[in-house]
Amino acid sequence: SGPDVGALIQPGVSCEEGQLLSRLMRGLGSPHIDHRLDVLDFADAPVVQAFELSAAKLQKVQAALLVGSDLRHEIPLVNHRLHQAAKNGARVYALNPAHFDANFNLTSEVVVAPQQLVDRLAALVRVASERDHAPQIGSELRDRVAAATPHDGDREWVEALARAEHAVIMLGHVAAQHPQASWLRALLRYLATVTGAAFDELPLGANDLGLARAGVLPGQDGLHARSMLTAPRQAYLLYNAELEDFADSRAALRALCSAELVVAFSAFANERLREVADVLLPIGLLPEVDATLVNLDGMVQQVASAARLPGAARPGWRVLRALGEQLKLPGFGFTQLEELLGELHPMLEQAVATGQGLAKFAWPTAGLVRLATRPIYRSDPVLRRCEALARHPLSRPAEVVMHADDLAALLGLQDGAAAQVDGVTLPVRADSRVPLGTAWIESHHPETLTLPEYGQVLTISKV
Repeated sequence: SGPDVGALIQPGVSCEEGQLLSRLMRGLGSPHIDHRLDVLDFADAPVVQAFELSAAKLQKVQAALLVGSDLRHEIPLVNHRLHQAAKNGARVYALNPAHFDANFNLTSEVVVAPQQLVDRLAALVRVASERDHAPQIGSELRDRVAAATPHDGDREWVEALARAEHAVIMLGHVAAQHPQASWLRALLRYLATVTGAAFDELPLGANDLGLARAGVLPGQDGLHARSMLTAPRQAYLLYNAELEDFADSRAALRALCSAELVVAFSAFANERLREVADVLLPIGLLPEVDATLVNLDGMVQQVASAARLPGAARPGWRVLRALGEQLKLPGFGFTQLEELLGELHPMLEQAVATGQGLAKFAWPTAGLVRLATRPIYRSDPVLRRCEALARHPLSRPAEVVMHADDLAALLGLQDGAAAQVDGVTLPVRADSRVPLGTAWIESHHPETLTLPEYGQVLTISKV
């Protein structure tokens, strides 16, 4: 009990489970609870907000800017809406750390290495700040924006957003997981203010908004998910989360292995989980339990169970209620889910404010820097086990993708060869979509769990 315990929750679980986990941790005297497992930069205490421009209205925009987004792989339904807008003549611009395969024509795209993404966006913001009646840039951003050099075409991007009756700026998963996501978020918010565009940040998990509103965030003096791994706890509650779900899987593996006690609530008992968990409690998945979620527009939604629970599995809320009752903690005296919902629903209607602050992150000055993106069909435990989706053409194996010039000049390797990447053997593929100095390796694969995280230098050599 106490601050030596930390709770790490997969961001797709229900609001009911999230609220009970929050009560459990408060009852144990620990403020350390978080669902933002796939985040590296916590400088601005990021809490994803409901879309300013609803998903239904995205297909009516006349201009859109995507930053750090492989939208087709991140939220396909949102991508479909923007695809419709593009077909209707919308101008869609993209700033990315690699060329992602959109299934519609972009008006213009700029690709820079991950370590150049903030400065390239700052150049765009500098152009916007020179518009008539543009508000003053905040002091924390001013020097970086002033030092940025605008490029040809930047003014066109800004004016297209400003002229449009309906425009949206979207911060994608690749940006939200970036080591300097706080900078990208602050710059885009200013750009949205100047141009009058809506600002929509894509949630990283299916129930990101709901869990934040249900209280699955650090309490006073509490540690966020990344700090719970870099300053390991003596005990962890791991809720429906696997090592693949963490932005820094290597740190997660170290922390869990060093803990005195790990209690894992899970629908699956894979080999890795068995290695780190001292106690495994089987729980149901979303299709098997009644649940409440909050969608990306901030709308509360109810889900009814559609399948029987297998074996000894029980709905997560029942397992948590029984545990809280056994420990004689307050807030666990109910017997029916409806009693909990009566207390929970008012919370789910209230947005949780995000914070301010900018990351102090030093990029490596040499070497190949890792770009880590989430595969479309590996973002949660259920998708990772779906064999049909694993065979889908959009599913790719774990591999190292880099520019052909880097492959030849730095490594002397040919396309298709095998390479040793920080102790892991992976195939290497040459692709001009990747900028120089970058090694693109998707996360959430079991083969990549022990690799350095997004933004770190990789040690790559011939096998």
